[in-house]
Amino acid sequence: MTDSHVNLVAPGATLVAASLAGLVALSATQSVQARRHEEATRLIQARRDRDQDAARRRREQVYEDLLAHMTRQFTGENLSSADAPLRARISTWGNGEVIAAVGQFNAAALEIATRSDGVLQPADKARIMRLYYAVYAAAQADLNRDAPPQDVVLGMVFDDYASGQG
Repeated sequence: MTDSHVNLVAPGATLVAASLAGLVALSATQSVQARRHEEATRLIQARRDRDQDAARRRREQVYEDLLAHMTRQFTGENLSSADAPLRARISTWGNGEVIAAVGQFNAAALEIATRSDGVLQPADKARIMRLYYAVYAAAQADLNRDAPPQDVVLGMVFDDYASGQG
């Protein structure tokens, strides 16, 4: 019977070794796939971050141009040639709060210009300065920044620390 007895230890060991090798290969494949997935996710997030940063920089430039334009408007410069392209950029890149604040500023400026004799009254000056600050603060909020206090900003921009109060 010893001659006819089949030794199953060797084939069993071979099966165990093959199974272990298969598990190691499967584990390695899954590990490679997981790394590839993590890398793809990281690349997608990096691209998304770059795109968001580029959009934020674009909004910064538009807001800088807008505030410079409003400052020139406040001083009475002729702005007809620069007005339309800037308004188009604001409507494209500005958020709702900025667009609304610009609309309020423009409406007040037009109303003051049509009823005044070219002399800006103190109350109108204070109103325009407060509306300027509203645009400034909305732009800062859109850029995820805290706006400095109104009196500080208006004092710096208009060299007038009193008229924009109230």
